[in-house]
Amino acid sequence: MTDSELRADIHSIEPIPDADRDSTGPQQMWIWAGANIAPVNWALGALGIILKLGLMETIAVIVLGNIVGCAIFATFTVMGHKTGVNQMVLSRSAFGVRGAYLPSILMFLMTLGWIGVNTYFPVKVSMGILGQFGIPDTWLVQLVVITLVMAVQVLIGVYGFYAIRTFEKYTVLPSPSWC
Repeated sequence: MTDSELRADIHSIEPIPDADRDSTGPQQMWIWAGANIAPVNWALGALGIILKLGLMETIAVIVLGNIVGCAIFATFTVMGHKTGVNQMVLSRSAFGVRGAYLPSILMFLMTLGWIGVNTYFPVKVSMGILGQFGIPDTWLVQLVVITLVMAVQVLIGVYGFYAIRTFEKYTVLPSPSWC
């Protein structure tokens, strides 16, 4: 691992100068591949069963949902690339400071949900693994595992974009998601 691969991200919500936009497409691929093969997406395959949909209906809902979601995300990605700012800042220019309150609240709630889901699955998997070693599934053990999972998430998030990109690069291929 080189110094240029993993370093502190010095930017916050201000526009990223052109000279600092140094992430390539292949480097971005690891971030999005990791997000798309995460265990939370395994649950997506079960939604059709839970909603009592047939196979073709389930496939149609997943495909349509991905097309709509990707179109919206792609629009913000192009806008973000052109302006060098993130979605929260872009919403201010479109809706004004007060008008951006609703998108900000929704983004906050979405982030809480994302953190919850990204904590739930690793904790459940960890408890299953620990159970194989005879460690009981008690509230205290779960609390310790939750704390460790959350600490790793916070450290990666605080360190910034480069930590996330590097983490995904080295964890996507050995991930059990490919099995």
